[in-house]
Amino acid sequence: MTDTLTDLGLHDPLPPPDASAWEQTCTLAVQMAGVGQVPAARWVALLTAHNPALAARVAATCQPAAPESVLAPLREALFATSRRPAEHLRRRIEAGLALGAVGHPAYENASQPGQ
Repeated sequence: MTDTLTDLGLHDPLPPPDASAWEQTCTLAVQMAGVGQVPAARWVALLTAHNPALAARVAATCQPAAPESVLAPLREALFATSRRPAEHLRRRIEAGLALGAVGHPAYENASQPGQ
């Protein structure tokens, strides 16, 4: 980590946290969920409790999209993580980026008058 930080320029972004070893496994499981016994939305709900950022990345691959009853708690978990000062900065950034994948009412696109 020290080498990574010394190689960063003043305005370079921090690298994301290391990917979980379960990243590809979870994404593939959700994509195959329509074939199996556990629906994709249930996978996302289970992941939210343990790793909200991973749950968001997985939810972004769901076809059809996960229902609002699953996405709302996920969004709130990500939003809370991104705003929690005690959380590691890289985790906060990761949560904010993941929140972009699933959207949040606080960050909806809005048009300005005259545009």
